[in-house]
Amino acid sequence: MVVSTQAYRHGIRSGVSEVYEKHLGPVTGISTHPNQSTPDFGDSLLTSSIDWTIKLWSLRTLNHYIHLKIIHPDLFASVDGSGRLDLWNFNQDTEVPSASVIVFVIV
Repeated sequence: MVVSTQAYRHGIRSGVSEVYEKHLGPVTGISTHPNQSTPDFGDSLLTSSIDWTIKLWSLRTLNHYIHLKIIHPDLFASVDGSGRLDLWNFNQDTEVPSASVIVFVIV
């Protein structure tokens, strides 16, 4: 993944002036938080790559908060808005999660 902090489309300074290499392979997915809320996650960016990593970034600092290394391609987790966390193992089943738990957050 190449992240540029300054890019110009027109004029004498057209082009990218600063780039940062962040993944060791091509990026396969990018996701941002869809709305402004409290807490504000508007500067967060989630990326996945062929280098078998997933990273959660801060666009304000261009640093990653979390760096996950994928060790088993058939295992992943998903969570919904109600706090349900599902663990999936596609070697076992593709329609029903292997485990589920409701996560309670105390604010």
